[in-house]
This record gives sequence, C-alpha cells and structure tokens, in this order.
Amino acid sequence: MRYFKIHSVYLLFTLISFSSFGQVTFYLPKGYQTYKNYNEKEVKCDGDFDYDGKKDVAILCVNSDQSKAYVLIYLTTSYLENGSYSWFPWELGMEQNFVYENGILLISQEMGCCSNFSFSLKFKYYNNLKNMRLINYNTELNFEVVKNINFLTGNYEVDGKVGRSNFDIITISSINNYFDFLDSFNGN
Repeated sequence: MRYFKIHSVYLLFTLISFSSFGQVTFYLPKGYQTYKNYNEKEVKCDGDFDYDGKKDVAILCVNSDQSKAYVLIYLTTSYLENGSYSWFPWELGMEQNFVYENGILLISQEMGCCSNFSFSLKFKYYNNLKNMRLINYNTELNFEVVKNINFLTGNYEVDGKVGRSNFDIITISSINNYFDFLDSFNGN
C-alpha cells in the first residue's frame, strides 16, 4: 500500500510538471496593460493558432492613458525561440471581439453610436509561411458591406462593386505596411 501511495504522489508530480511545461508566460511591452471592456473583461483569445500543440494568444493592450492601443499576437513557436511576436495598431471602438474558431482568428470591432460601423480581420496560419495570413478584410456601415476582400480567392466587393484582383500575401508580421492600402482600396 505504501508503494502505491509513493507512486501516486510521483505520478501526480510528473503530471503537474508536464502540464506546467505547456504553460507559457507572455509579456506585454513596457508601459502597456491589457485592455478591459465595459464588463471589465480582458479583450483576448487563445488557441493553438500555429498547430504546435501549445496555446497562442491574441490580446488587445493599451498604454496607461489609453491613447494608444495595439493588437499583439503571440505564436509560441517564435516567442519561445527568440521572444518575437507580431503587433499592429488598433483604434478603440465601442466593442472589441477576439475569437478563435475552426482555425480562424477573427479580430473585430464596432464603432459609433448613431451609425454602426464595424471592421474585421480574419487570419489563418499557413505552415509554408510559418505565419498567420490575412484571409479576409471586411467593413460595414449600418450592416451594409462597404468593403469585403477575400485574400484567398482575390474576390472583393467595394461599395456595391464586385471584382477580382491579385493581392499580396499579408501576414500578421507585415500587416502594418498594408493598412493604408486596405483603407484606400476601391477596386481600381
């Protein structure tokens, strides 16, 4: 019986050690903290974005006076290897949503009180890129599509005009370079 108790304690200790091994602590940039919504909940989501068996995190953070906001995306493979993560600026709206389902990371927000403006980005991990790729960009005003770009097919809709184009591959590492393009894209 004593042998069984010792083995049980050893087995429990071993399981706890492996479980804590899978936990990764991510650090925010100095001077920033997680953004909390009107319900005092952090705006974030986690999941195995890059399919390496470890949880990755997408989180919204702000500086102390909330004049600057950033989306941070931590992929454990690159974060554990060299401490790197991806980030891009974010304008705070009325409601922020971060959701990871079926291999797709959706980052969206709603703005305005009289008119309803929404904005969303969808990302999916591609092993050949070793990165998450932007697969959809969508904006709506009063629940009508203003701009919807499918980066996988090249199909787009802008102000009721539909078309098809070739787009660069935009990743979470390079999206900062494309926000002006995305804002101004009009199908020409």
